[in-house]
Amino acid sequence: MPPAKKKAKTESMPAGVRWMYKDDKKWKEYGLEDQQMLEKSYGSMRGGKKVMETKKLTFNKEYGSVYVFDFKNWTQHNKDSDTTRKIMRCVEDSDEESEDEDEEGDDVQWEVQDNHQMWTAFYDEDNELIETAYQKNKKKIFKTAELTFNKGFDSTYSFDWKNMKQTNEDSGNSRNIRRKANGKPKAWKIKNYGISGSTGSAPAEAVKGVLSYPDTWSKQKDPMMDQFEVKSGSTEYNDVLKDFFKTIHKKVTVKKLMRVQNYALWPFYALNKDKISKTNGKFGCNEKMLFHGARVRANMDCILKYGFDTRVANAGLCGTGTYFAVNANYSDSGYVFKAQDGTKEMMICRVLVGRHALRKGNDRRPPPLDPKKPNSGLYDSVVDNMQNPVMHVVFYDNQAVPEYVVYYK
Repeated sequence: MPPAKKKAKTESMPAGVRWMYKDDKKWKEYGLEDQQMLEKSYGSMRGGKKVMETKKLTFNKEYGSVYVFDFKNWTQHNKDSDTTRKIMRCVEDSDEESEDEDEEGDDVQWEVQDNHQMWTAFYDEDNELIETAYQKNKKKIFKTAELTFNKGFDSTYSFDWKNMKQTNEDSGNSRNIRRKANGKPKAWKIKNYGISGSTGSAPAEAVKGVLSYPDTWSKQKDPMMDQFEVKSGSTEYNDVLKDFFKTIHKKVTVKKLMRVQNYALWPFYALNKDKISKTNGKFGCNEKMLFHGARVRANMDCILKYGFDTRVANAGLCGTGTYFAVNANYSDSGYVFKAQDGTKEMMICRVLVGRHALRKGNDRRPPPLDPKKPNSGLYDSVVDNMQNPVMHVVFYDNQAVPEYVVYYK
């Protein structure tokens, strides 16, 4: 008998690892053979050179072009066409430490865990400072007072890379931190997002009062949404910013206050307000003006135009819902959009908290009013603390609407 043919040796991929490249505006996955080759090359280069040249790509068989892979700057370059594309190595659903954790690059993002177990990204200046210190000496504890949120306080913060802890040496408070390769915050995909139609024909006479716009709103100009600057020193200006100044807990200068009049969102919010008020009887809808932020410009614009969407909400200590802060300093601590000139933008929103319950953990909706009768009705929202809440969380999109944006520095 002829000798049995040896099976071709194939490289296996670690569980949860994928190699991808950016084609125009979309990330696409390499073919399996190419991913196996890239993973093998990447693994053999750790600690040494970071560049690999090859012609052996499945899509390159008919062309024979030379491709250069730079695992430090995460690029793929075609020498023949002089075309460069971004690449990334994704590690998903793994309890092990990511193999690309020590890689440098523009897409590294540092995050800190707040009191509500929510991970929030450091601002760009702080992110760059922390990453530089981390790369310089991963064994030495890094100490600094040069953090954007620390201006005016001048506390010393230490960063322990081994235990991944950030400690305020003045107060002794420690928080968990983490480093995410390819983790820079991206905007949501906002195509066909939320409500895209008009409010339709005029409402029936019976509900016209329910749908009436607030008395403070100006004359409508656009069919969908207008933004008007509120006059500084006016009664509206002072009323809206009273709690902002009271709870920001630092000296700030307000550059302007904009009123957002969203005619598409308001009817849904108003009808829900009427429904909660009638359902709760003497408890009412318990409408509050609370604070909310979005770190990415596109997300900020998306909320103002289309409203809140719990489908893209992050899970936190109070479950998977939309979180609103009672105090402005909470939103200011890393959740608001910050322009290049240092100006921050914070939303002030109408929120129907109704009857609220203490959070249970991984909630996706409020708990029942009577646990023994789960179908008898639900609470309207949850809080982190019944006596002195820091957060109100709602799980229904039409339970909140952004009405103001304060620009401050």
